[in-house]
Amino acid sequence: MKGSSGDRALRASMQRAPGGLQEWVASFGGVSDPVGDARLLEAAKNALGAALRLPPEAREAAWALLAADALLTWGVEAAASAPDPEAAMARVLERVLTVAEDSVV
Repeated sequence: MKGSSGDRALRASMQRAPGGLQEWVASFGGVSDPVGDARLLEAAKNALGAALRLPPEAREAAWALLAADALLTWGVEAAASAPDPEAAMARVLERVLTVAEDSVV
């Protein structure tokens, strides 16, 4: 599977991440291969949702938040190199806002 140059760059960035982070992304992201617009944003949404649902004092909440941060960072990087960066960034922000709105009590 070749993928686009953006996908290859994203995979390379993910592979350079510390081992613990890779494990947390897989665990809290809930997506085996988060490369690709929809999968990356779904994984970020899953990890952020997990961070918001866990008790704030739980170590797992911090791990989930770090995973969400990494996935969102990679999402922003991917959006910046998309053919239409503004539309891609709007999709990233829309996904984040959906999680935030769903988590408000």
